[in-house]
Amino acid sequence: MFEDDLVEWLSLASHDIQLKLDNLLRPLNLNSRLYFYIQKIAVQPGIKQDDLGKLVKLNQSTITRAVQQLVQKGFLEKKVDDQDKRTSHLFVTELGEQVLPQINKIINDMNIELVAKVSPEFQGDFVKLIRDFAKNIEAK
Repeated sequence: MFEDDLVEWLSLASHDIQLKLDNLLRPLNLNSRLYFYIQKIAVQPGIKQDDLGKLVKLNQSTITRAVQQLVQKGFLEKKVDDQDKRTSHLFVTELGEQVLPQINKIINDMNIELVAKVSPEFQGDFVKLIRDFAKNIEAK
């Protein structure tokens, strides 16, 4: 038995990170649940919406709602596949490209802040531990 409740601490940390990101991304008309779609699609222009779901490991209804919001806000463009009308390809718009450097800076600054209290010699190990932890949870 653990003296501390790890689930509680991780939940609290996640909640606080999400609130802070929401505040930092608000001036860009984004939030913590939307920004990463722009990042992922910018790296893979034309990605199929179905493949985006596999990439970010979220269900299709969540992906559909997020993409719809980002299209309405002008950050993404959705193009129907010429061969298969049921398939959509996603692209970052000019507005999306304009905010991408700001998004990346916010995320980079947040990452730096998250490891700031960890000794520099252990920061790499800390990040690896968090990544391994997430992969372990994901595999279950």
